[in-house]
Amino acid sequence: FFCDICRLSLPSSRHFRLHLLSEAHDNKTRPAPDRLAGLYNPLSQMICFIDAVTLLNRKKQKKIEKKEEKLEDKVKKEKNELKSRPTDMKKIKEIKGKSKKKTKAREEPLVVVDESENSPFEKDKRGFLVYRMGH
Repeated sequence: FFCDICRLSLPSSRHFRLHLLSEAHDNKTRPAPDRLAGLYNPLSQMICFIDAVTLLNRKKQKKIEKKEEKLEDKVKKEKNELKSRPTDMKKIKEIKGKSKKKTKAREEPLVVVDESENSPFEKDKRGFLVYRMGH
């Protein structure tokens, strides 16, 4: 069995019917008006299944939509909370800022320098210790 539109060779008539009902075939042609009606024979028994790829794509799409809705809901809730309590948020930020400022500053270690004539160091104009070249 060969589909001239999609240029596919299919092993059996069942595969061929399944392919004719698939979205891949529909995308190549105009959508079939009675696509779902073709899934059932006159005895109301299902004769073929929608291909697994189509079902997986639908499930993935639904999951993505649910995630997007959840994110939108979270954003809306956060915005509502910020609008309802703006003064509380300002106070919290002030408290956080104060707590950071209250941390003790580290004390720099003291460096004891021998300023006698025998010391290899001397202070320059800016007050930095410099090694004497003569020593």
